Amino acid sequence: MLFDITIFILLIKIVCYFQLPPNSNYVRVAVCSALSDLFTRLSLFSNLREDGITFVAKLMPPIMELLNENESVDVLEGDLTLLTTILKSFPLSYVLYDKVERALVGLLVSRIYAEDLLKKIANCLAVLPMARVDENSQSLMMQKIILEINILLNDYFQGLEGEIERFSVVDLLSLGRDTPSQLGIVFLLSKITKEPTSKFVLYVIPTIMILMQCCGMMLTNSYPVQESVPLSALVALVRRVLSLNHSFHISLTGFTASTTFDEDFLRMRLPALHSGCMDLLIAVIEGVRSQFKAHADTVAQMLIEYSKRGLLTHLKIKWYSVMKSLLSIMGDGIVLLLAEELMNNASADLNGGSTHTESSSRHTESSIHLSVKIAALEALKTLLTAGKSLKSQFWRLDMDHFLITIAKNAFNMGWSDDFKLAALDTLYASLDTLELRSHRPPHFGELLDLFRTGQQEIGTKTADFCDDKLMFLQRFISLGLFPFD
Repeated sequence: MLFDITIFILLIKIVCYFQLPPNSNYVRVAVCSALSDLFTRLSLFSNLREDGITFVAKLMPPIMELLNENESVDVLEGDLTLLTTILKSFPLSYVLYDKVERALVGLLVSRIYAEDLLKKIANCLAVLPMARVDENSQSLMMQKIILEINILLNDYFQGLEGEIERFSVVDLLSLGRDTPSQLGIVFLLSKITKEPTSKFVLYVIPTIMILMQCCGMMLTNSYPVQESVPLSALVALVRRVLSLNHSFHISLTGFTASTTFDEDFLRMRLPALHSGCMDLLIAVIEGVRSQFKAHADTVAQMLIEYSKRGLLTHLKIKWYSVMKSLLSIMGDGIVLLLAEELMNNASADLNGGSTHTESSSRHTESSIHLSVKIAALEALKTLLTAGKSLKSQFWRLDMDHFLITIAKNAFNMGWSDDFKLAALDTLYASLDTLELRSHRPPHFGELLDLFRTGQQEIGTKTADFCDDKLMFLQRFISLGLFPFD
């Protein structure tokens, strides 16, 4: 009881500092930090939960005032941290819940903040359903976000897609239930700017991207109640965005007379939108895991089609990341479906371009190409691991030959340490997925020579890796467990 009273007195004293004038912002930031720590500690004691709820009710008015104040970025950041802490542990009334939702949506749409702060706002909106603690809050918020993104796509991508893509998302979203209410983002955008081109250039695509980030955060956050995720609508949304091609030919007849369209800007920004969409797809796959099985084949085919476009470098890296998530979670069936396409893409990326040490004028370009090659090797490693039980498949022999060739070239041509490490790591994964006790792997003698060569590059990550793996292999051989021909 004494502990409860002490906390209450401390809380009242701290809250008084919220009333300080704006020139005391550094004190407000400190107060937000102290309160965040206090509520984190309160959440650890189940017997203090009711007290915590009472304290939250007293704190919410000044918290909301700071959210709506928009005068100091530092204060807003501290206030968001405090609010996020509260939302994760303590429920809100329906009235407060709606007020917080409106305030956060307004901050997201304002677009006056840096990207890092926008992500904090998006994260706060993503954890808001935790404060309702029921079976529908997370799913409902996700549906609202999907609906807003779909409306924005309807408004600004007419003429670039078919009617099926436009309407399939909302059809799947409302299947068997009422369409959820809107967050009001489209309405707020229309109030902030009234000139169509300005709204499109400055607001629409960035708003779609931050909403997708928010949705991804919801999928990867741990919620206290297991909820259903609107998977069909999410997959349809991803497919819709990725179907928009940066090499499109625009027919202006598809646009309303009031819309001014900047084709060059869309070409420039569309890759960023695709990148954000693939981040969302990764969050979907990793967030729902086994529940994604019913959609795995559809997404696999979508990725195969997408890879045939001649992707920009950063999109190719994201493509490999999505493939890794899909392969590692979905297993054998997807391995059989994606193996050939992944190997074809990896072969093209690993055999093209340059990965050796470049002059300073080409250093940035070389680093980008190197990132694609390493991403390709990491995806091949995931393919090998996921398809471990499929070692008799035809692609395994081709894979082993391909990987030993890439690893040999890495040393013969003096490529970077990071690339050598990635090549040897993938090559070792190919060896590790075979049953060494039953037969001799192909190219094993060359593999040992490569690892011994790598061991000589003292002071590098490659040398440390080779030391570790050779120790295991030599012990395996010395025990007579390896079947030499």
